[in-house]
Amino acid sequence: WLEIEKMKEVARHFRKQGKAKMEIEAFRDALDEWLGCQMELLAAGVKSSFLNFVLDFEARYLARKRERAGLDFDDLEREAVGLLGGSKPAHAAIRSLYQKHFKFIMVDEFQDTSPIQNQLIHLVESGNNLFIVGDWRQSIYGFRGADASLFLEKEKEFSSSGEENYLTLTENFRSRPEL
Repeated sequence: WLEIEKMKEVARHFRKQGKAKMEIEAFRDALDEWLGCQMELLAAGVKSSFLNFVLDFEARYLARKRERAGLDFDDLEREAVGLLGGSKPAHAAIRSLYQKHFKFIMVDEFQDTSPIQNQLIHLVESGNNLFIVGDWRQSIYGFRGADASLFLEKEKEFSSSGEENYLTLTENFRSRPEL
């Protein structure tokens, strides 16, 4: 670790030199490469331990779900898509039942929809009964799998299909005008 700190100090000295000459640039590149290799070596043990921890956690989590016959949210999404999207006659019957059951489907904050949620929506919609609301610039759930490009695709699809299918709301009623 001490070697790395010394090399970082040398690099700081070169950065203070002002104009960078080709030799300094080459040295910086070599130093960055060396530092990366050293950090990899230092982190190897931690990386291995962390990977083992995650794999152990996953095994225990799956075992606990099996013991309790439980499902988490991701499981529920996958199971619903499997049930509605299967190719067997029973799957088609269930899909048809739900497509007839919902006269209209409204999805708010569509920009925070994940691909599997979008697939589920597609499986229960029927014809022209889907109403979505959202703003791709406000997508905040990427860490949960949300994909704002799905909203942009739907926006493009709706806007190209005619004015009666697409409406842009430009007036804001939720905050002060200056915002």
